[in-house]
Amino acid sequence: MSYTKKKMIANLTKDLVAENGLDAVSITKIMSSANMRRQTFYDYFLDKYDLLAWLYQDEISEIVSDNLNYEKWVNIVDYLCAYFFNNRKFYKIVLTDSGQNSLDNIIEQQLEEFILTIIDDLKIKNKLRTKAATITFYTSLLANSLLAEIKNWITVENTRTIGDESRLIKMYIEDVINGLLLKVG
Repeated sequence: MSYTKKKMIANLTKDLVAENGLDAVSITKIMSSANMRRQTFYDYFLDKYDLLAWLYQDEISEIVSDNLNYEKWVNIVDYLCAYFFNNRKFYKIVLTDSGQNSLDNIIEQQLEEFILTIIDDLKIKNKLRTKAATITFYTSLLANSLLAEIKNWITVENTRTIGDESRLIKMYIEDVINGLLLKVG
């Protein structure tokens, strides 16, 4: 299985969805545009929703996972905001799709992992370790609210720049974590 071919199919799908909408993009249309057999699609993906999930995870891992060991979390928030803003036409369509294969759960899970990394980075996990259920609750709540904000920011016309959005998100994360520390400390 070729990563390059898989990525090419995914990027082509991303462009088609951004131009035509999710419902208008079929596997036949994707593979016709790629000048490949329709069956080749199924060598890589189960359906177009599986492709969208893979594309998101692949691109976000380049931003989050690949940077966690040497970048500060505040920089990764900048990268995430730039990514969603630069791909807003695509995500405006994908994130407003309420089908059963919505990306919401995948994005929330990724955000929860990122938030746990922030907690580690701020060296407060030891202070919170005795309250695992509380950490899980706040991590989930924070991930859900961040996803809601990202959706709102890219789907509703507004005047916030990437820098403004990133600054507000960082401030929100810090405020929630500091509030949690005050509560359990």
